[in-house]
Amino acid sequence: MKTAARARRHSTEAELEETSEKEIGLESKYRVLWSEPLGEGHFGSVYPAVDRATGERVAVKRMKKRHADRRAFRREMDAMLLLERNGGHPNVCGMREHFDRGDEFCIVMDLIGGREMFDELCGDGPYSESDAARHVQEAASALAFLHGLGVVHSDLKPENLMLSSEDREGAVLKLVDFGSAHVKKYSLSFDHRTTGTGRTPAYCPPEVLRQYEGGNGSGSGRGRGRRKSVTIEPSFDMWSLGVVVYVMLVGAHPYDLEANTSDEEIREKILSGEKPRLRGYRYAEHLSEDAISLIEGLMERDPRKRWTAERVLANSWVRGETASSKKIDDSDKRLSSFRKYRTEIGSAFFRTLLSQTDAINRHGTRDRASALESAFRRLDTGRTGYLSTGAIRGSAGSKAGFPWRGEDEEERLSYSDISSLLSENMKSRYFGRGHVVYSEGDEGDSMYIVSS
Repeated sequence: MKTAARARRHSTEAELEETSEKEIGLESKYRVLWSEPLGEGHFGSVYPAVDRATGERVAVKRMKKRHADRRAFRREMDAMLLLERNGGHPNVCGMREHFDRGDEFCIVMDLIGGREMFDELCGDGPYSESDAARHVQEAASALAFLHGLGVVHSDLKPENLMLSSEDREGAVLKLVDFGSAHVKKYSLSFDHRTTGTGRTPAYCPPEVLRQYEGGNGSGSGRGRGRRKSVTIEPSFDMWSLGVVVYVMLVGAHPYDLEANTSDEEIREKILSGEKPRLRGYRYAEHLSEDAISLIEGLMERDPRKRWTAERVLANSWVRGETASSKKIDDSDKRLSSFRKYRTEIGSAFFRTLLSQTDAINRHGTRDRASALESAFRRLDTGRTGYLSTGAIRGSAGSKAGFPWRGEDEEERLSYSDISSLLSENMKSRYFGRGHVVYSEGDEGDSMYIVSS
């Protein structure tokens, strides 16, 4: 095991060194504000930076190479490298590029302008169903992409779900922190003695906690401390997502409703088979039947029957068709009024996407942002974070035929609004090497924008 771990360390470090940016230095490409750290990570500090060519704000994570033998470092870097090689995902805080600076690596990442979802929940209370549905869709889309790549995040919780901006209505969800991630090319198992420093027991599924307890399933703790390995599957993340959805809609953890339960007590409740309180529970009485069914499907105790990310994405509640909008009716009505015009709005974005070509730009670097996000930025010429219906109408062309409510009435759509409107027709999918997407002569109704 030690030999394998040592080999993995050298493999991860060697790949970082081999694939690092060599044509141009970090300081030549980015203006890094070293005196203004954004925060401390497990293996170094994070700093704000600005792309000298485009003016775009990014984050730079400074990581010392001496940490390369740490398991969490390898897990995070293995996952980030795999995501980078496969084009990234708009709902994952990804690595854009990285630089080898002697005794350290500098990782250029997306800059997250909003708060942690945990802070958002604590500050403003539970989300409405319609607001939650949009974020669940974004989280499920990220997980579907990760699971397709063979990556299990395995530490999904509100603290690792960030909002892209301070504008709660227009913010997009970003999945962060891959320090506990598992990549399929390596052994999908872990030593449970490291659980306390990585995964959070309150978001762990029962099959994992049961094996951690030594296989007795009683929660008594007998057998704890054994060197026990557990297979990590995508179903791990789906249970965690179920807990997150419960927290989003109810404002409390399903096994810590009064915020006074210890980790050990939560573990025992999960292992005992206790189901989350939903029907008949006074703090969940506002939930629709569809929302309850979603939580039950995600928190199914049998991992083989638990809902997958693809099933979540196909769910009518998650798609915003049946989610209650009791708290933010105006937002929901505004999006609903545009939903039937998504084809026309989509044409504006496809026109912009095709004009960009997503090729190597004059500075020799591929734009790592999602195609949709990149198109939004290009249409948002004033960099306001919103697009007016007039701007979209103009980009779509005079024949688009938008039936606006008033000749002079202008609506504003955020990136999140656009993403929600087009989510049914625009999906980020991973296709493995050798996968046949379509063959010459096939009839189809899809257009593929390849990011690799």
